[in-house]
Amino acid sequence: MTSLQQELYEMANLDKELTGLPVNLWVDSSGQKRDNKHGPYRLKFQNNYRRLVNKEDMISITIHKTDPEVKPPYDGFKLGIKERDLTLVKRFIIDNFEDLELLVQNKINDRELIHRLEAKNSKLSKKVKVGV
Repeated sequence: MTSLQQELYEMANLDKELTGLPVNLWVDSSGQKRDNKHGPYRLKFQNNYRRLVNKEDMISITIHKTDPEVKPPYDGFKLGIKERDLTLVKRFIIDNFEDLELLVQNKINDRELIHRLEAKNSKLSKKVKVGV
């Protein structure tokens, strides 16, 4: 198993069908063990719209209550997704901050996070249908 495969295996995968986002996400709680001046918790998102995962296409973004921050992997980094889609990723983090924080603090597991997200999406889609 490669280091990327191992890292992804240890991260909760949030598929774009679950989140409603145009890209897949992975939640990384390993930052708890690092001395990281930017904060210990982060997500990784794919920097493209493909289905397959490629290490070079994964970008870190902090899990922050009000201002998630993209962590460019190298100088000269170029965003491969639309700016509006990055804004959607940031909004997702802000809207789900409490649940994401519980996951990275090991207070809930992957399945519980997914259950919570599905419940939120269900409530949201019911509101949209009612408003139509």
